[in-house]
Amino acid sequence: METVSRLSILLNRLSERYRISETTEAVPETLRIEINDIVFSFFYEESRREIYIQADVGEVVPGMTAEALRALLSMNYLWDATNGGVFGICRDSNVVTYHYRISDPLKKSEDYDEYLIDLVDDIAYCVCYARDILYSVLDLPLYFQTPVIT
Repeated sequence: METVSRLSILLNRLSERYRISETTEAVPETLRIEINDIVFSFFYEESRREIYIQADVGEVVPGMTAEALRALLSMNYLWDATNGGVFGICRDSNVVTYHYRISDPLKKSEDYDEYLIDLVDDIAYCVCYARDILYSVLDLPLYFQTPVIT
């Protein structure tokens, strides 16, 4: 019961902050919400008292997976705008996602809820940065193009 109420509170606070209505979806233990063209998923693991946040970055075309993976690994390795989170690629769908994990405090706190809401802005920045990197990777460099013989 605590899980659903915790996510419901977070959903209400996020909805107020970003003026969201129809784009939200809540199911037990999971909250999905779209903010500024980014789909966020919040999972609450009650046994560990942790909140997992996932944000969809985009889809990589199959032929470019290796280049995209190198770019993501570089971002993860150098902590380049990851804000402590991790980027990854789903093997089955080639969807790039950003993952972040935080501990839920033992006491309920307005400050903590505000921290979670502000964190969404930080994650949105990370996702936008990753999209820029991936889209630049998806543009084939000149050496991949067929040479023009004159």
